[in-house]
Amino acid sequence: MEKFVKNASILIVDDTPKNIQLLGTVLKETGYRVIVATNGNSALNILEKTKPDLILLDVMMPELSGFDTIKKIKENENIKNIPVIFLTAKAEPDDVLEGFKLGAVDYITKPFHASELLARVKTHLELKINKDLIQNLLDFQKGLVLMIDENRILYANKSFLNYVGSPNLLQFTRDYQSYSEYFDIIEENLEDQELKLKPKDKFLKKEIFLAHKSLLPGKSLFILNLTDVTDYEIEKTTLEQKASYDELTKVYNRTKFIDIFNEIYKSITQEEKPLSLIIFDIDHFKKINDNFGHNIGDKVLVEISSCLKGLIRNSDILCRWGGEEFLILLKSSIEDSFRIAEKIRTFIESKEFIQNHKITISLGVTSLEKNDNLDLFINRADQALYKAKNSGRNQTIKI
Repeated sequence: MEKFVKNASILIVDDTPKNIQLLGTVLKETGYRVIVATNGNSALNILEKTKPDLILLDVMMPELSGFDTIKKIKENENIKNIPVIFLTAKAEPDDVLEGFKLGAVDYITKPFHASELLARVKTHLELKINKDLIQNLLDFQKGLVLMIDENRILYANKSFLNYVGSPNLLQFTRDYQSYSEYFDIIEENLEDQELKLKPKDKFLKKEIFLAHKSLLPGKSLFILNLTDVTDYEIEKTTLEQKASYDELTKVYNRTKFIDIFNEIYKSITQEEKPLSLIIFDIDHFKKINDNFGHNIGDKVLVEISSCLKGLIRNSDILCRWGGEEFLILLKSSIEDSFRIAEKIRTFIESKEFIQNHKITISLGVTSLEKNDNLDLFINRADQALYKAKNSGRNQTIKI
């Protein structure tokens, strides 16, 4: 750090040759590289060509005052972060306050003491070097990186600013008080200090990020590193869908249905609420395959599944149990479930799935009894279905 500070360059902006000479001598003797401008316009021209590490800026100058000069410095994206220390012979409280509002980091009153000047210069050079070092380290990191103190963002790397479309951190914090105003939290793992984030819907962005919190010394300071896991999440979702849904009909498969039943069973038995089951299959489905071919048979299964999605409620669980057999799990009494089953049966009977060929279904309905498990539950519904088929098909029987 000491080496970097000693090699720092400092721009002196003052219209008085004596002040320039005195300042220059003190700074050069310490090892600093000195650049000189005798007015504000000259300083701005120099700053177009070179970026010093610090600016010592006289307040009272002809043509362009120190206040006007710093305004132009702060408007320039390339030089706005260079720290500015004001030099003034008259430090009135209002002037000092105005200088800080405009972005100055410090004030030194003329005539100055060399030791005080050097101490303040060194302090602000070290602060700048530390800030630059932190910024460079963050910019070097993969992913989108923030350094946060409590809810306040102290630093953001270029990748983050590019992603959110902000020219700088100041602009981002003006638009959003915290990162949580830009991102929605999908999941949170407090033990591993991880978050899963996605941009809010209004931004029309589809990326998903895994954000890891790295705590730094202090109670509230941490680095948040966001890694794009969109492709992984898409692949994960695809695999989950394949594991949970019937490939042909796109309704739940047997494995997923069993998982869902076990979850619902716990809450239903604890709360003593009704649970019913409808089981049905397509009448004479083998004849459909034999007479029209398996492609038509598959088409019938797909279309019936699509119809069912529109006939059952959001809370009802539809599953293809196997072949042409389907299950529907309902948080309803057996009477309500019977009415839903009849609505399904009459709708299927009225719809033409194959030209000039009528499709019908037979259904069995039962409700969960005390000490039932899934096998007993399904077997009883299956008995009702067996009765419906033996009684002439195209009807609903409840047990």
